[in-house]
Order: sequence, then C-alpha cells, then structure tokens
Amino acid sequence: MLSRVFDTEPGKVYRLEFDAAATACAGLLVELCDGATVIGGGAFAVGRPEAVFITVEATGSTTELPFSDVTGARPYDHDIHLDRVSVRPSTDYITNGSFEDGPPGNGHTPEGWTSADTGGRFESNARSTEGLGLYAMDGRGSGQDGVLSKNISRVVPVRRCS
Repeated sequence: MLSRVFDTEPGKVYRLEFDAAATACAGLLVELCDGATVIGGGAFAVGRPEAVFITVEATGSTTELPFSDVTGARPYDHDIHLDRVSVRPSTDYITNGSFEDGPPGNGHTPEGWTSADTGGRFESNARSTEGLGLYAMDGRGSGQDGVLSKNISRVVPVRRCS
C-alpha cells in the first residue's frame, strides 16, 4: 500500500488525478478517507496506461489517499505503475459530469441533465472512467442519434497569454 495524508477544507470539492498501468491485468483500490470513513474512490482493473479522475467533497481538515494492490494471487508477476498523482481543488462547474447520480436503466436521465433519446444511466466499473456511473447514448442498442445536454450556470472567462 502507498498512502499520503493531505490538508483539505470540509465542504470543498477536490479532484484526484493519476495515471495507472500494469504489466499484466491487475486490481487497484483507490480510496479517499476521512479517518475510518471512505468518502470517495473505487476499485479499478488496470492494464494499459490510462488517466483516472475522481472528484470528492472533503468532510474533514485532512484526507488520506491510499493506493492498494488488490489483484490477489497470480501464477505470474505483475506490477502496477502510478504516475502524475495530484489532488487539487476542483473548478468543475458541471455537476454530475461522471453520471453518478440518478436511477440506472434505459430511459433514466442522470440528475441535472436533459436527454432526447432512448439512452440511459448505467453502472459499470469495467466501462466507467470515474466512479461507476456512465451514460449509454444508445441505451445499450435500443436506438441511435441520441442527444444529452446540460445548462451550465457559470462560465469562466479564458485568460490568454500575450
């Protein structure tokens, strides 16, 4: 296990980003903890290099971030590689962008979004890149040409270098 404790502000949203890869298919457990309470994270199947993003709301003045290899016994050796780990305050103004909130199934639109197709919100740790939620535009084969939209209430001006 690899772990680090960092200062947080209760109620503030933070974004964890890291790259993960493995020499063979492996299991990686990532948790963000306030004491004994897990406030975010998940288990990931790691193989090819990929970027992982997790957003969490802090509940205490410090948060622990442990990474654990949960692959189990294998007849061959494997190594999990981590890189580019960062935790910083989130400036993501799109709420529920990882589709975690809302009932699952065809025809169910994630909370805060508008849908004009037969798609739906589903949960899968094998297909989702953040958390378990994902939105299937075609409702798992029930149609095509779907539309999913969201009104954004705050626009941040782009600052250009001169």
